Amino acid sequence: MKKSTYNLITFSLIALAVAAVAVYYLPSVNFFGDETADLLFKDVLLRVFVAALGVFLVATSKCKDLLTPKIKRLPVNLLIILPCIAVALVNFPFSALISGKATVERYELIPLLFIECVAIGVFEETFFRALLTDYVADKLKNTRYNVFWTVIISSAVFAAWHLFNLFAGASVGGTMLQLLYTFLLGAMFSFVTISTGDIWLPIALHAVFDFGGALVSRLGTGEFQDAIFWILTLSVGTLCGVYVFIGLIRLQKKETADRNVQTETDKT
Repeated sequence: MKKSTYNLITFSLIALAVAAVAVYYLPSVNFFGDETADLLFKDVLLRVFVAALGVFLVATSKCKDLLTPKIKRLPVNLLIILPCIAVALVNFPFSALISGKATVERYELIPLLFIECVAIGVFEETFFRALLTDYVADKLKNTRYNVFWTVIISSAVFAAWHLFNLFAGASVGGTMLQLLYTFLLGAMFSFVTISTGDIWLPIALHAVFDFGGALVSRLGTGEFQDAIFWILTLSVGTLCGVYVFIGLIRLQKKETADRNVQTETDKT
């Protein structure tokens, strides 16, 4: 791609994202005359344009292969990330919805919420698990425990990104808690990306996780995080954490072995 074309597309996507931000923060701009629907639609506009920018930047970077779906390896990859899939699924408020402690009131907005969650997943995974992780991995490629440090650094930056929620009115305590679990989620998504070489799988997990967490809080009422929710979250999350840690150890050993072989080859 010519540099002029690249710059034009990049500038256009950034301009559209800025315009979407302007629309988002202008309370006088309404589309449906419905506060919930208008806010959600503005969210979607903003997220979609930023997600498109993320995909474009990855597609024109050296980590562009991550955008190629690994269809033939999909069954194997799904088995590899099975505990991570469980983490995404238990974030749905199944128990509270079944018991009636929580209800979804705006069913007609579910497709719009799902689009927003997918767009968030695309944006955050392309920026943090593709571009940032690739950059950090390249800088640390000749260091000891480079896989672990790459995951730790990229996950820490991903967690810190959520500090911006404070400017949106989030509580300090809630944001600090979010920093912890987004760091852990970031490590999980990094493991999925590195293990499968496919950015679409962490995007899917990210979207499902966010959708489950936002379903009642955005479109319904009630206490959706009941005792069963927390028991499942903590138990599945702990098991997945152990699984991911062991998986990263294996990935680190493989990377170190491959690097040693390459070093010996270069000497000869």
